[in-house]
Amino acid sequence: MKIKILTTVLAFCLFSISFSQEKSISLFNGKDLKNWLSPVVPSVFTIEDNAIVSQGKSGALFFNGKDKQFQNFVLSCDIKTQPEAIAEIIFHTDLSKGQEIPKGYSIRIQNTYKGANSGENIKLTGSIDRIRNVYFPFIKDQQWFNLKISVLDKEIKVFLNNIQVASYTEPSNPWRPEDLKNRLLSSGTVGIRNIQGKVSIKNIQLIPQKNELVAQTSIDREYDKKITQLHAANFPLIDFHVHLKGGLTLEDAVIISQNKGINYGIAANCGLRFPVTNNGELNAYMNSIENAAIYRGMQAEGREWMTLFSPDTAARFDYIFTDAMTWTNNKGFRMRLWIKEETEVGDPNMFMDELVSKIEQILKEPIDIYVNPTFIPEEIAARYNELWTTERMDRVINALVKNDVALEINARYKIPGIEFIKKAKQAGVKFSFGTNNLGKDDLNYDYCFEVLDEVGLTASDMWMPRKQGTKKIQKL
Repeated sequence: MKIKILTTVLAFCLFSISFSQEKSISLFNGKDLKNWLSPVVPSVFTIEDNAIVSQGKSGALFFNGKDKQFQNFVLSCDIKTQPEAIAEIIFHTDLSKGQEIPKGYSIRIQNTYKGANSGENIKLTGSIDRIRNVYFPFIKDQQWFNLKISVLDKEIKVFLNNIQVASYTEPSNPWRPEDLKNRLLSSGTVGIRNIQGKVSIKNIQLIPQKNELVAQTSIDREYDKKITQLHAANFPLIDFHVHLKGGLTLEDAVIISQNKGINYGIAANCGLRFPVTNNGELNAYMNSIENAAIYRGMQAEGREWMTLFSPDTAARFDYIFTDAMTWTNNKGFRMRLWIKEETEVGDPNMFMDELVSKIEQILKEPIDIYVNPTFIPEEIAARYNELWTTERMDRVINALVKNDVALEINARYKIPGIEFIKKAKQAGVKFSFGTNNLGKDDLNYDYCFEVLDEVGLTASDMWMPRKQGTKKIQKL
């Protein structure tokens, strides 16, 4: 199953945006709730310091001005959340008589990052809720930020502080679960729904856009259905193992990520004889991607990586992963298993026993994910199923469980095998998706989706980055 992406001129650029200078409509006067209607009386919303403020209770508020049927527009507002607060900005909706939203789309507002096992609260600010979720933390609580929602023809784009974090092109007759059957583009008013906690919203402006068709990507219906099914189930659809290689730029990666509906973690290769070799280079790299709409990953290369980077510096990354492709054998020969000239195999079974022992040691490092798992050199790759015996698989799986390390399902190498993954799931191992791409043309997820369907992975099986302050590297 592959998405068909055409090269088109984007309606808005990625890191700075400009919109039509049509006459702006102010939806909120900064003084009172005139032109706003709440189905809950008394309203859970009040006015504080020129902002609409929720009082921590569940409730909704709808714009009910003279002209309230909006179709194509850019909606802009400034928002501040308190810790644990959750709210939604809704559009193309009707005036609701209850808590339910009868139709239209919802943009999630939630800045408190909870990480793993947070259920529905895994979705963060900027999510086109349950259609194209944002899982990476981008905005902090207790800080004002700007949210822009652009709706033009069949395209929805979401910007946080003028940086695009989500986009979605609605196909004709899109798949929707029963409880989202009316989550469709049409026209309607704008609303605010508070779910919990205190949220402040001000400077609510709407700029109508001309009703015209926009050049769109070609949409694979089956792919769109598959991706939407996963987002609707709050499945953390994330590729944590993307590299800026082969001409793939950060801007390209973000566009591809949003077109595919898969959140990306961009990883830097950090270690001896790799692009990032010390704290200074690591900090420079992190500063260069500071405002990108991505997760940030550290690929710890070689077994000496902890001597090259301080724990505090490494903790700037959202997560750390490594593989068992760079290590020194019992003869003192430092190997990189993907390079034939730098690899000594010798007797295949003796090599495998040494490899498994190395993996057991590597998994004790302060890492989050074991990537490129079960990779073996090209010289013996054809014997993969024979050499990865039950006993060897069990040893690696036991080490994953003991050290609380997630297992990558690698799309590029199509590893581990299905049997290994089933055994790991039964043992309680968490999983992540990763491509380890060589460029922009091999960001393909067919194997990940094959595993997902055959093994029956659910959201609870998937690994998520730990909260700041609880990372393994911070416990050293």
